[in-house]
Amino acid sequence: MTEDEDLQYRRQVGERIRQIRRQKRLSLQDVEARSDSEFKASVLGAYERGERAISVPRLQRMARFYDVPVDQLLPVDEVDPGVDGAAAPQKVVMDLASLRDAEGSEAEMITRYLTIIQVKRQDFNGRVLTIRRDDLQALAAILGTGAVGARVARHLLAVGGRSSFGAVDRVVLRDTDPERLLGARAVLESAADRVEVQHAPFPGDLDVDLVVVASPRGTQAPALEAALEAGRPVVLCGDGLAETVAIVRMAGEAAAARLPVVLGAGFAPGLSCVLAAHAGSWFDEVEEIHVAKAGAGGPACAVVHHRALSRLSYDWRGDQWVRRPGGSGRELCWFPEPVGPHDCFRAALPDPVLLHHAFPGVERITARMAATRRDRLTAPLPMLSPPPVEGGVGAVRVEVRGRRGDAQDVRVLGAAARPAVAAAAVAATAAEWVMADRVRVHGMASLAEMVEPVAFLEDVADRGVVAEVFEGEHAVV
Repeated sequence: MTEDEDLQYRRQVGERIRQIRRQKRLSLQDVEARSDSEFKASVLGAYERGERAISVPRLQRMARFYDVPVDQLLPVDEVDPGVDGAAAPQKVVMDLASLRDAEGSEAEMITRYLTIIQVKRQDFNGRVLTIRRDDLQALAAILGTGAVGARVARHLLAVGGRSSFGAVDRVVLRDTDPERLLGARAVLESAADRVEVQHAPFPGDLDVDLVVVASPRGTQAPALEAALEAGRPVVLCGDGLAETVAIVRMAGEAAAARLPVVLGAGFAPGLSCVLAAHAGSWFDEVEEIHVAKAGAGGPACAVVHHRALSRLSYDWRGDQWVRRPGGSGRELCWFPEPVGPHDCFRAALPDPVLLHHAFPGVERITARMAATRRDRLTAPLPMLSPPPVEGGVGAVRVEVRGRRGDAQDVRVLGAAARPAVAAAAVAATAAEWVMADRVRVHGMASLAEMVEPVAFLEDVADRGVVAEVFEGEHAVV
């Protein structure tokens, strides 16, 4: 056996060991604890990645630990049931051609499930797809279990959804706040056997297929760095300007690793960027993009918004960034009902940064947020009262101006929903697109660059967040 063949076989053995461990619903740390450290997490991870060869006696002990025949830890060849009377493994064969003609939400969810399997196998050639017993769905880590993170987990596990097919088989929840973890676990009680809770200090390995970062400000950049070191794709839900700028500086690392890193996968930024991309497709040339937002999600989001009014805002004008005081530049913006009209002001929002990267030729990009006189006066001070666990109905409004033929035109799109609900729907949909390899960029980018807008908005609508197009005095869903 050549060196290359030896490495390939080690990787096949490692992949099989990982499959068996996941079938047993065990993390690397679970194996270390339950084996009394006979199989340390770091060593087991090296076996599974094919970085270390495992001896035959150790493989036998591992088979006893997992309670499986030792041959089940070795690579499995496809078995022809007509040869030597061999028994066929349990399989289900899906007719992909017929499925394409099927309609309804169940057909859509099954299609997404099969796409994830095809991506994992890199098998896109057949008219049928064989679902094997050892086919596993992905594992996702949710970092931060506040108002957004817990809902992302619900979406990915399809808890309480219309279909039994979730985008992942299990989720790992991480948070530094025990109360938030308990609350998230309670929300996911019906899927408790598919949820693993990890308290701080966290294990070093991120033994998952995808990381969703929904943690508070100041924690997202380190979380991204750890995920990139582990070689995992990432979906980030942050809405702070300073942290977004810090994360953008890590774009080179994501590009070098060819890992999808989705920035601002929330309500705004996030849905706002997709709406801008959708509206922009109606123009021959986009000249201006103006984003406005109203409302906040959970406590962490409320704190970011409170401080944003006292920080400098950044607007793109012509060929440079223009800094203006937060809380200035009042403008009356009409949001989708039931939110309606609100005075909006400049604030330290990340939307212009992400939109300028997606639309470098646009001359003017601005962002504002709804605020009251009291909000503006108290912005430089600590919050006078604790923020609510979750805010009420909020909204985003995206106005795009440009040229169609020889005429100037304007398009206004928006959506109204509780911000945490909408952000979770967007983040979960982005995560599903990453796992199904539907994203356009294998590197760092905003949703405006990552996804096809119409298809993405349709998927978000399936999760209850519907975009609207303003036509005169009316909004058309």
